[in-house]
Amino acid sequence: MKPSNKFEDPRWERKKLHVIRLRGNACEVCGNTRHLRVHHLLYAKSVNPWEYPDDQYQCICEPCVHERKPLVEAAVDNLRLMLAKLPTPSLRDAVAESGVGK
Repeated sequence: MKPSNKFEDPRWERKKLHVIRLRGNACEVCGNTRHLRVHHLLYAKSVNPWEYPDDQYQCICEPCVHERKPLVEAAVDNLRLMLAKLPTPSLRDAVAESGVGK
């Protein structure tokens, strides 16, 4: 299946509905119950969108997505600049302690 079609896959549709129900049918940021979307908190191109653990998704409404996206991107850029200053062993330790990427 082509990557562009993965979000049309019935398995992704089932996962989205599952996550929305799991999060109480409401935006995790503002509590809105309309225009809900499911976003990956982490995204790896080698993993199908429906294969992540439930805690790696966020149920968020469209208005919050639009408001938060530029803020999150700016925060990630700032974090990258801070991480660039860490010595490699410290960075390696921080990644190992987070458990991300395992």
